[in-house]
Amino acid sequence: MTGGILAIHHVQVTVPADRMAAALHFYGHTLGLAEIPQPARDRPEPGAWYRVGAAELHLRPDTTAAGDAAASRRHVAFAVADLDRLESALAAAGSEFLPDARPVPGQRRLFVRDPGGNRVELMEQP
Repeated sequence: MTGGILAIHHVQVTVPADRMAAALHFYGHTLGLAEIPQPARDRPEPGAWYRVGAAELHLRPDTTAAGDAAASRRHVAFAVADLDRLESALAAAGSEFLPDARPVPGQRRLFVRDPGGNRVELMEQP
């Protein structure tokens, strides 16, 4: 297993801004997910984070134009053992790397697009 994918760390789900209240009710009340605190850097943003077993679900409003998958914040995040090794393998495969628009101090991570254009986050775990 190149790069040592360990687990899904989190999945970010986006919904139209005008449906956010309904989505918060669905995930928090209907499904009964336990809301967890968001990091201070994310608190001004609307939405919620939930614990799902060992993983997290991040719920945010989609502020992109309809159908603009390239600009969407939707993504899956994998916890990895060796980010450098995985980055080399992705580069060799010709993967499209994306800038980290919101670096997290002390967290090594990178973003790529999968062949379908979906954003994938890879986070190195200590």
